[in-house]
Order: sequence, then structure tokens, then C-alpha cells
Amino acid sequence: MKMWNDHFSGHAHLYAKARPTYPPALFAWLAELAPSDGLAVDVGTGNGQAAILLADHFKKVVAFDASAEQVKEARTHERISYGVAPAEDLPVKDHSAAIVVAAQAAHWFDLPKFFEECKRVLIPGGLVVLLSYGNSHISPEIDAIIDILYSDILASDWAPERDLVESGYASIDLPFDEITDRPKFEIALDWPVEQFLNYLRSWSATQRHAARTLMDPVCVIEHDLRDAWGPGKQRVVWPINMRVAAVA
Repeated sequence: MKMWNDHFSGHAHLYAKARPTYPPALFAWLAELAPSDGLAVDVGTGNGQAAILLADHFKKVVAFDASAEQVKEARTHERISYGVAPAEDLPVKDHSAAIVVAAQAAHWFDLPKFFEECKRVLIPGGLVVLLSYGNSHISPEIDAIIDILYSDILASDWAPERDLVESGYASIDLPFDEITDRPKFEIALDWPVEQFLNYLRSWSATQRHAARTLMDPVCVIEHDLRDAWGPGKQRVVWPINMRVAAVA
């Protein structure tokens, strides 16, 4: 069994305030596909970004993360119950859920065991949804500066699982009936440079590099990034990749 490595508990508060939010239209589309509006399960919930959006469409949401520190930072909602549990062993009743969502989290799972859990907890026709977002795009000048951090400074600090995110989860073998006719979605946010710097510092590779070298790697590019960014906000766009499938 794949061992779970905790990449985020140590900076859960930063993660909660720095990560981009998903577009509501994506979750409205998923709700239309789901066979019921009863129960939704959010796995690897982090600070509850996907759970909050699921709560707009489902009567009840249960959201889990293997990190207790992440769950402490989760956004509360009257229809959401949070818990600490691994993706491969969910405290959810058999055949009770209409949808299981893993947003920017599935690359950390033992996927065969996770898919077995999906078969167990989902009702017939229930959805398995794997969401990820790729590297951001702002402008050619700014993107080139960020790539120095991403590809050069942090090259040896990214976990091997990052390859799955870069591929948009394309190599994951889904043991379900995949839904391939789906619209395209993206995250598009107008951010000041301080928000984006917090986002860069929330990367697992940034945190790993800082722990290894006792230096903040973002400082290497910060001056150039601030100059290129300017005093106002910039539109930051992340392409959303998803795999959506229905259980029999």
C-alpha cells in the first residue's frame, strides 16, 4: 500500500489563505450530472474549497482529509461535516453517496484502493471526479520569472506525484465509465502580487526547499516578480483538468 506523506500540515494556515478557489459553474455542471442531490463526499478536502461549492448543490456534504491541521482550517457550513480520514478508508456508508470529488488531491492517493472505496460508497450511476489545475498563466514576462522558481530552483524538491498533475491526470487508469463530453473550465482571479507570493510559498516544493536549505526560495525571484507585476492586480489563470466517470 502506498504510504501517505504529509506535505501540507506544517503550513495549513498559509495553504488555506493562499490557494485559488474553483469556479462555481464547474460544480453546478457536476451537480447536473450526479444521479442525486443527496450526499456528496469531498476527499482530500484540504481547507474545504470544493466542499463549500458542493454544499450549494447537495443536501449533505462529508469532507475528509488525512491531515488534522488542514481540517482545522476548513471553511464551516451548515451542510458540511468534516473529518480526518485517508482517501482509501472513508467513514461513509455503503452505496450512500451520489458523488465523490478529489480536488487537487488524487495524486497523493493509493489510487487502486481509493477507487475501491468509490465503488463501495457510491450509488449506481454515482460520479467519481478527479480535479486538478495546472500551472498558472499571467503574462509571458511574469510566467518566465515564475518558471525559474518552478523548474530551476525547485526542480529537485517536487514530489514524484507532481508528474500526474502536470499531465492533467491523463495517465490515471479509471476503472469506471468515463464521461468525455464535458465543457472546459478554468480558474481566473484578479490578484495583487502579495496574494500570488503567498500562493508560491504554499507550494509543497517551496516548503520542502525551505526546510532543506533554511532559505525561502521565493525570495530569489521576488524582486523581479514585483517589478513585472506592477502596483495593481493581474489576472491569474489556471487551466482546470478533470477526469469524470460514473460507477455501474
